[in-house]
Amino acid sequence: VYRDGIFIGAATSTSATTWTLDNVAIDAESDTYTVAIADSVGNTLAGSGSLNIALDTVAPTTTSAIVSYVDDVGAITNNTSTATATDDPLVTLTGTNAALQTGEVINVYRDGVLIGAATSTSAITWTLANVAIDAESDNYTVAVADSVGNTFAGTGSLRLLWIRYLR
Repeated sequence: VYRDGIFIGAATSTSATTWTLDNVAIDAESDTYTVAIADSVGNTLAGSGSLNIALDTVAPTTTSAIVSYVDDVGAITNNTSTATATDDPLVTLTGTNAALQTGEVINVYRDGVLIGAATSTSAITWTLANVAIDAESDNYTVAVADSVGNTFAGTGSLRLLWIRYLR
């Protein structure tokens, strides 16, 4: 197997008509792979065709933001709350975004850890339901991710503290 004309390794035959070459590192933004069949003395016959593999490292540019949360349990309720404390242990986060491109999703993070992908409610809004708030102060952020995992951080954040004694 050759990458951009340079030999990178011998493939393993998996049947009479198929082969594999494992752990091939893609080392450029775009590489072309070709094969040749070699006998035991080194005579080669070039294979037909080639495979071009492009490495996508470009982050999406679609913007997103957390706007508010739905607080629908407890002494104080609000469908568009931005308060930093709530007595609702399970909230629905809401936000806005520019039009998503094919394959893009809005990921929601709590203190830097992915907690889920938001659901689009229109071309420019999203929600993430049943987000558990704990007794500590949590910071929620969003990022748009493309189909290969490149991300673009959203704007703003939402800090929430669950106040148990208000219930």
